[in-house]
Amino acid sequence: MNPLQLFIPTRLKRYLQARNEPNRKALREIKRLGFSPAEVRRALISINGVNVSALKDGKPISIGTLHNTINGKRDNPEAKEIIAEALGLKVRELFPKGNGKDGLTQSRKGAKRVTA
Repeated sequence: MNPLQLFIPTRLKRYLQARNEPNRKALREIKRLGFSPAEVRRALISINGVNVSALKDGKPISIGTLHNTINGKRDNPEAKEIIAEALGLKVRELFPKGNGKDGLTQSRKGAKRVTA
């Protein structure tokens, strides 16, 4: 095996981690200040100048679904992935699971609904 093959992925990984570190720091700080997960997502999108309409760009998903996922009104795995990718973060960092932390709760019938 060529030693460069080991070096390039490591170097690329370090580059990507360094590029995403400001968003991770902002994410931690905004959460620390007590903002809800939906507010955190909206703030990061605003800070990064992400145009939600541009996220759709050729993907089979509606702009409304993206907006509703950002605001915690919809639980769409594909939309979550698109949003996380645009911010250079992991889905689990932006959309915490359990206890309605992402703005969604389970009803008795298993359907998702927004908490008041």
